[in-house]
Amino acid sequence: MGINDHDTFTGLAPLHKAAADGDLEKVIALLDDGADGNIRANAGKTAAMFAASGGHVDVLKAMQRGPSLLDLTAEDGGTPAMSAAAHGFGDVLQLIIDKKCNLNAQDEDGWTALMYAVCAGNVENVARLVAAGADVKIKNKDGDDAKKLATGKNKDKLLAALRGKLDSIGEGKGGKKGCVIM
Repeated sequence: MGINDHDTFTGLAPLHKAAADGDLEKVIALLDDGADGNIRANAGKTAAMFAASGGHVDVLKAMQRGPSLLDLTAEDGGTPAMSAAAHGFGDVLQLIIDKKCNLNAQDEDGWTALMYAVCAGNVENVARLVAAGADVKIKNKDGDDAKKLATGKNKDKLLAALRGKLDSIGEGKGGKKGCVIM
């Protein structure tokens, strides 16, 4: 199998698998050997999306391709920012923010990274995204904005974070019923 060939069973190229596994040494070796960092796998996902979904900030840093790599979308419009927000990986999300990526991108259902962070109940990531300029007024295809998606035990803290008025940060994961996590 060539460096950019997809496995016929999994549909993944070696770089996708290494990024998903968080295998930093393998990612570096593959990139040094000429692996295409922009190659797409299942549903158009990139190695950056697999790394973001797994919380592998070290892999994303090693890929250092700037915002273009982190702004690529999957076939459904999903981005690494959405994956990191949905899974509660604040360090990955911060790297994406630091690279000045589009935080207001919408997937095919109109969801943004901020909506995924709210749905996951992650107050810290909501505050992080709002502070970075994520638009709290964007609505998804159901007509819901991030404020309407704020429910459950963290509702008051989520709403405070959405207003940019959160004094203390430290809430973790806590997925909400009815939310679809990537």
